Formats: sequence, C-alpha cells, structure tokens
Amino acid sequence: MEKDQTSSYDITYNHGSLLSKVVFCMYEIEKELEILVDAVLRSEIYREYLRQKENVKSKPGLKEQVDDFRQRNYELQQSWENGFDKMDELEKQFEELLDNPDVSAFLDAEVAFCRMIQHINSRLVEDIKFE
Repeated sequence: MEKDQTSSYDITYNHGSLLSKVVFCMYEIEKELEILVDAVLRSEIYREYLRQKENVKSKPGLKEQVDDFRQRNYELQQSWENGFDKMDELEKQFEELLDNPDVSAFLDAEVAFCRMIQHINSRLVEDIKFE
C-alpha cells in the first residue's frame, strides 16, 4: 500500500471536509450579513443621510464645496500639525458654508450614519473578542 503523500496542512485533505465547512460557514455568514445590510438600508439614520445627500447634490456646486471641506478636514485630522489652530483656520475659511442649514443637516446626517457603522463594527469586533 502506498503511503499518503498529502500534507497535514492541506485544507482539501480528507475529501475536502475542511474546505466544505469553510464554504458552508461563509454561506451562513453571507445570509446573516444580507440581513444586517438590509436593516442598515431600511434604517431611518441611513434614509436621512440619503435625503440630505440628495438635497446637497441638488444645489449646483454645493456638494463640491462640502467635499472640499470634508477632504481638507480629513487631511487635517490625519496630519501631525497643531490641530486646534489649523481646525479653527479651516472653520473660518469655510464659515459661510458651515452656516448653510442644508450643509449642516447633511454633515449631521453623515456623522449619525458613520456612528451607526462604527457601532456595528465595534460590536462585531468586541463580541467575537478579536484582538
């Protein structure tokens, strides 16, 4: 009788049983993930975010100004420079834009949506004890 040449770390060994388990597990996770995604899409937080985004996009040039502010804000948050002085400077530069009620409503809705996604991610990582 020939000695089996299959290595012990081969996931297809034993008629693919481990591979089959992985595929089945991912299928189950995908089904549950679809439920989560559907819940997010139906949430009032997400729907408000979409309404506010469409409102800002409907005003010529406004979405571009908001995106410029968001990009500069992101870059500032990622830099090592003195944040408070630079943040004040950025807010003064975009003061008129930030005083626009449509922009405020959009940014508030975006923050609420981001917090919801952060909460989902944090809960997932914490509950599975992922380090």
